[in-house]
Amino acid sequence: MRAAGLGVFMGFILIDLAFDLESMAGDVSSSKPFYFARARHGVASRLILLGPLFLTLVLQLIACWRHRLPEDIFALALNIAANCGGAYVLVKRKEMEAAAPEEVPLLLAAIGYAHVAMLPLALSAVLLAHRAELEVTRRSVTLNKQRKVS
Repeated sequence: MRAAGLGVFMGFILIDLAFDLESMAGDVSSSKPFYFARARHGVASRLILLGPLFLTLVLQLIACWRHRLPEDIFALALNIAANCGGAYVLVKRKEMEAAAPEEVPLLLAAIGYAHVAMLPLALSAVLLAHRAELEVTRRSVTLNKQRKVS
């Protein structure tokens, strides 16, 4: 479940990155309206988008507490780092609303570079969380086999 939630987060990054690559190349014709339209989302829309991210963080915290696997701890740390990148992106989007027209392409490029940095963090977190889930399953199966033998 943790890896699936992180996969949703990575999907959000990839959607944004599709627009960001053009911005980083200097073409803001599609990314500018995309980000300005997202700035007008209401609270309900933002909660729907952010809900899986918060749920994933909670599930990761619970997994770290219950299983104490290094993979879970590192996945949580990488997820937090990627979410810090997301907070940076939100700040840049706010700056974009008040920025002069000639500053918007620079802000869009900064957002793009942030998403480029976030992608390997999120991917590594997904892989580590999946590895932790496999380890928990392996331990559970081993424990069940031992109970049947006894």
